[in-house]
Amino acid sequence: MRNLILKDLILHKKFLLGIGIFFVLYMGYIGSRMNSPRLAVIIGAFMCALVPLTTIVTREDKFKTALLSCSLPATRKQIIQARYVLGWLLMITIYGLIIPAMVLFPGSRMRWATFAGDKAILSVLAFLTLFFAVLMPFIVRFGLVGMFAFLIGMQVLGIAATLLDSRKIVHLNLKGLIAGIRNFLLSLNAQLGAPAYFAVVLAALVVINLVSLACSTAFFRRKDL
Repeated sequence: MRNLILKDLILHKKFLLGIGIFFVLYMGYIGSRMNSPRLAVIIGAFMCALVPLTTIVTREDKFKTALLSCSLPATRKQIIQARYVLGWLLMITIYGLIIPAMVLFPGSRMRWATFAGDKAILSVLAFLTLFFAVLMPFIVRFGLVGMFAFLIGMQVLGIAATLLDSRKIVHLNLKGLIAGIRNFLLSLNAQLGAPAYFAVVLAALVVINLVSLACSTAFFRRKDL
């Protein structure tokens, strides 16, 4: 796995360096102008998830590195495992650079306390998991088309849900759903206590990533290169 990760880093080092610097500077400016720390965390996590995802999609399709990887003495399962490990390493590294960029940017409204503490860390890991673990199987199976199909599909679903709700056909209370999830997590935190709650949520995120990994591995094994 180590050699597979090093191979991807060497092949894509210029691209990763360029897009990493751009995202850090971009989020440093955009995040410093936001009034909502939660929104800054969400957008920052999404931008970080885009780095490994776009590397896999655009660079691999362009240079056919998947075919090169499969010609090496490594199984397809090991290739996918290396991508997940590299993906998380990239996301954590870039997010670690985005935080000081948002806080230290001239005129910033963000504070170090916004990104400190167990709750802030869990929020970041949850949103990184949401974006990366959900999109990875689509990208492994369908490539760039899979990413756009998922994103466009979510937009179409949102529009359809809004139309159905406006015509009283189906009532969808998204705010109520989000509030319900938040209340459930708060209740779970109160019942378990902070250390146990942190462990349970972290374990749930690990399970989601493992399920995503299993799906991506199954898709990649059946993929014609």
